[in-house]
Amino acid sequence: MEPPSKKQTRLLSKIRLALVKQTRDLGLTSSVVLMGYYNPFLQHGLEDVCAQTAEAEGDGFIIVDLPPEEAAELSVSCKKHGLSNIPPHCTD
Repeated sequence: MEPPSKKQTRLLSKIRLALVKQTRDLGLTSSVVLMGYYNPFLQHGLEDVCAQTAEAEGDGFIIVDLPPEEAAELSVSCKKHGLSNIPPHCTD
């Protein structure tokens, strides 16, 4: 199975955010944190992802392959849009 194309990734992103918005419109009040890998976020554009997530009333992200020391750009965009960037944590 081949990975999704950039166009497919954007479509899936729009669908996910539409689901977040719909659940908010139905009264969901708990936090909604989107989890994924960094590359799709980067391909879509960090600023756009943050703006669209805030518009859909999401609360933040967990990017599993983005170490905190490399997350400065995402953190700035998150802060600008009132989102949380929750760093992955592992205790080995």
